[in-house]
Amino acid sequence: MHRYVLPLLIMLGTALLLSAQPTNGQTIQDSYTAETNGNYTQAIEIMKSLEAADSNEPFYKLRLGWLSFNSGKYSDALTYYQKAYKLSPTLEAREGISKSFMYLGLWNDAIDNAQAILKDYPQHLVSLLQIGYAQYAKKEYRAAIEAYEKVLKLYPYDLDSHAYLIGAYYYTNNRQDAKKHWLLMKKIYPASPFVTDFARAFE
Repeated sequence: MHRYVLPLLIMLGTALLLSAQPTNGQTIQDSYTAETNGNYTQAIEIMKSLEAADSNEPFYKLRLGWLSFNSGKYSDALTYYQKAYKLSPTLEAREGISKSFMYLGLWNDAIDNAQAILKDYPQHLVSLLQIGYAQYAKKEYRAAIEAYEKVLKLYPYDLDSHAYLIGAYYYTNNRQDAKKHWLLMKKIYPASPFVTDFARAFE
């Protein structure tokens, strides 16, 4: 009989979560439905009601972060992800914080948060890519090279890494390595803007 206990508990927990009622009578399922229909404003308003009624539930804040981010409200997303992290320091919340920093153009904060994730998850691909892009955006090309080369040790054909390494090596006057990545990109992804942008330099 024990093999039925865990699935039963999971189903019960899911049912309770989906039936949670905010003050306006709508459920979290209504928020999911609104999101599916592309109505992020309604989805967020429902979640705000749920969150206000149960402010110690980190999941509600995570979902508000997700919805805010996908509706282009990056400052709101950052706030919700940070609140979720304070309640429960999960990797999901930390990733949300990083991507919010990235979309807000807060490069130093994004780098610091991604580096903190890498201390616990040394091969966290998204964090490595975020550091590479943020350093590139800051024109710290040598630091960008270091991050992207780490990615390529894990994923040798990561397109973003090869693309940005073209520029990073080029702007550090290492034309040989820049051309190496340009030739590879031209072969495996000729539609890349980097292939076009640096064509005059290497053809």
